[in-house]
Amino acid sequence: MSFTHGPGNRIYGVTFVQLYRFLPGTAQREVVWRTALDNNAEHIRTPGPILGHTFYFGRRHRLMAMDLP
Repeated sequence: MSFTHGPGNRIYGVTFVQLYRFLPGTAQREVVWRTALDNNAEHIRTPGPILGHTFYFGRRHRLMAMDLP
């Protein structure tokens, strides 16, 4: 799991099966993306940076990107 600042002054967190965000000072978490625990092909293996509104990450041998809301 790791955390990073992202768009909208939100903190983004990632595990290998989900990407979520929260507003600092609150306890409310919003799941942005999720996959099944047994779906290994879709797991986030290596979290990367957020540049603008795009989250970059590694999935097996591929560099992937996801647009953030």
